[in-house]
Amino acid sequence: MRVWIGKEMEWKNKGIMTAFVETAVLDKHNLDNLYNILIEHKEVEAVYFGAGRKNINSIDYMSFNNFLSYCVDRSSKPFKITMETSKLSNNLFVDELVTLINKYNIMMIFRIDTQIKSSKLNLLLPQTVYKIDNCTEAIFTQFKKEDKTDITTVKNGLYKKEDILIYSEKENK
Repeated sequence: MRVWIGKEMEWKNKGIMTAFVETAVLDKHNLDNLYNILIEHKEVEAVYFGAGRKNINSIDYMSFNNFLSYCVDRSSKPFKITMETSKLSNNLFVDELVTLINKYNIMMIFRIDTQIKSSKLNLLLPQTVYKIDNCTEAIFTQFKKEDKTDITTVKNGLYKKEDILIYSEKENK
């Protein structure tokens, strides 16, 4: 697990001091370490799971619920919680996680990794439309109609000159 802090550079929480959590495992050990980090860093207002394009593969739901309870019930204002993943068919989306997402108002970001190999395709970007289809609804969003963030300064998951790595531990899982 790695944790760094910095101002969110993307989407709705842009500008908010955030603890970015890069781990595949949300177990008691990692969540206890994160809890201790947040106690030390009072300037943090948000927690972002799935940072560094790391998909979460395992969750200890009881420990995660306890951690989220702290995030909401702390004496100052509650943390804003975000989870990012690119695994839409992930087996983590069981009832326990859906309940926690709704109970704690977690913002879910489903990352679709695309790489445009041809510079000529960049000329088409204003006409590019993304479609998310779940067989019940189809949601369309046009490129450049939403929030766009330059991520060319991201190195090893961190924005250069913005983020500070504050914790790193190699994962065994």
